[in-house]
Amino acid sequence: MKTFASVVCVLALLGTGAAAQTFDDLKKDGNGGSTDNILTYGMGYHQQRYSPLKQINKQTVKRLVPVWSVSLDNNWGEQAQPIIYNGVMYVTNAKATVAIDVATGKQIWKQTLDWPPETPRVICCGVSNKGAAIYNGKVFRTTLDAHVVAYDAKDGKELWKSKAAEWKEGYSLTVAPLAVNGVLVTGISGAEFGIRGFIDGWDTETGKHLWRRYTIPARGEKGNETWPQDNNAWETGGGSAWITGSYDPELDLMYWGIGNPAPWASQSRDGDNLYTSSVLAMRPTTGEIVWYYQFTPTDAYDYDACWEMINADIDVGGQKRKVVMQLNRNGFLYVLDRTNGKLLAANAFEKVNWASHVDKETGRPVETEIAKSIRAGNATEHWPSTRGGKNWPHAAFNPETGLLYANTLHEGRMYKHLETRAGGRRTNRPHGSDRSAHRAEEVANSADGFPDLVGDAGDRRRPAVYREGNGRVHRRRCRHRHNRLAVPDRVRHQCNAGHLHASRPSIRHRAVRHRRALLEHRPRAAQGQGAARWIGLDLRAVAGVKAELCLITQRVIGMRSVVKRRGRTVMSAPAGMQRASKFLA
Repeated sequence: MKTFASVVCVLALLGTGAAAQTFDDLKKDGNGGSTDNILTYGMGYHQQRYSPLKQINKQTVKRLVPVWSVSLDNNWGEQAQPIIYNGVMYVTNAKATVAIDVATGKQIWKQTLDWPPETPRVICCGVSNKGAAIYNGKVFRTTLDAHVVAYDAKDGKELWKSKAAEWKEGYSLTVAPLAVNGVLVTGISGAEFGIRGFIDGWDTETGKHLWRRYTIPARGEKGNETWPQDNNAWETGGGSAWITGSYDPELDLMYWGIGNPAPWASQSRDGDNLYTSSVLAMRPTTGEIVWYYQFTPTDAYDYDACWEMINADIDVGGQKRKVVMQLNRNGFLYVLDRTNGKLLAANAFEKVNWASHVDKETGRPVETEIAKSIRAGNATEHWPSTRGGKNWPHAAFNPETGLLYANTLHEGRMYKHLETRAGGRRTNRPHGSDRSAHRAEEVANSADGFPDLVGDAGDRRRPAVYREGNGRVHRRRCRHRHNRLAVPDRVRHQCNAGHLHASRPSIRHRAVRHRRALLEHRPRAAQGQGAARWIGLDLRAVAGVKAELCLITQRVIGMRSVVKRRGRTVMSAPAGMQRASKFLA
């Protein structure tokens, strides 16, 4: 059954039509401008996501009722923040851009994207889009196949389209662009796919490419000395920028968070690995880096620093300071002087065991024995997990109270780095192992209970990106999905990769029924193991620890199946169409 996302309007903004938006209009957004409009990602260049409106409060919120709804006809889901100007709401997703009359819910225009259908099989990480930008009568967006597009805000006519990179090499664009005084700024995605990240500047009128700032310096550039000099790790070192940066018009500086280095396992990339897991203060007209601050040097934990950079003017030690703040994925809340990048404060907002604190003098985290254990390749309980103390859902700042508001994650996981091997090394996964050639050896050497993961792109029958010489080679997807499970050994995959898949594997119900019929003649234990594989769970013993699976025959949405280790729940997954069975490893 198809599901359709809807946009629901509870407040009507009067008036329709699109006029030119000036740079001054954008600077006033969330900063004394009309509260009828939302012109920038983050409700202001400062990205505070704060509204001064008072009509909706604890007492009146219960009186809100839907006025209209409209289907966006998108099975991939919605992640974009709408832009609203002069009574028109502009909404994007991976499939389309839609203009809606906010008073009536009537669709004014819609532009559907036409990216190659195989794109989701190659790009990282998810089929989504974070939103649009508006400037001078144009609506701008990015596309999954790494293009930037401009539409006429009035009628949706495509005005220009520019290519940022080749999606077949693992590059994609999901970011909401940042429009600053005639320059449109975008950041690339794809760190897990062995890219070298970058941020681009485009001419808003013509789509002409103005500049590119790589987030990893090349040989001979300042910062490249923080990468190994005896290999090409910097060329495939990651460093995405897929969350829109903030901007200070007075300083003419924008602040972009930079993502994790690749692969996650850090053995092949000694050094700090600039400018990954950092913030860059840049000039929007040239891409010049004015200053940087690195949150997690030699990041070995997937601690992206992509998250929103929040600008504010606050009292620090009795003195008014211009600061930029981030609740970083690594579990620390950072406050930096946004004029020069000096660290003012760094305090843990979640449970952190990989570092004891951040040194105020050096600005570097002081790593613990936990971090040393992870870097040594040992299976280690890690807090926060690779999903972070906070993930990409954005925080807000109230300038009246001086308080930050955030959705955080209290989550730790067993985490282990896998050995990286030279030759045919795959670049789009954190473990970076040559899969097929070493599979038998990996299984034989899995006495520590954490063998190499099976749920890689090859076993899932998804394409993978392999490097051969100076090029990338992509493996085609197997058409017969029912002959091979989508994610056959998910628990073992999670133990190794350090991240959890809470949802079912991406296999069709038809395939599930097919597998079920084949399991009927097996002994009960085998049936139990097979049933577990339908939801992508590996029930074999891990490091001698008993694994117990209880599967309840239910088709009720929201029912959960639970995996326990020594009586402690460690993972749950949706039950949906599962065979009633019980298996003890």
